[in-house]
Amino acid sequence: MGLSYDGPKGSFAPVRINEELTMDFDDAEEFVSNHYAFHIGDEELDAILGRIKAEGIAYGSGPMTTKDMEINHRRGGRGFYFHSPDGTTLRS
Repeated sequence: MGLSYDGPKGSFAPVRINEELTMDFDDAEEFVSNHYAFHIGDEELDAILGRIKAEGIAYGSGPMTTKDMEINHRRGGRGFYFHSPDGTTLRS
């Protein structure tokens, strides 16, 4: 997704989103499934989707259809869902 990761900090893997936001991921034994949504522009979406396709990662048009290899056109834009390696659903 073009984000910055500089290595672990204690038990966390902090990923810098921008100058004001860092998401800290933890390698916990159990966790509640969540999904994270990112509002991005068309250029960023195209770049992220290109990397997702290049890596052969399944994506889909909705939270319940994360493997149909389609994007959606909801709310006047485009978006898609995919799973991170730990199973968290991400939406672009």
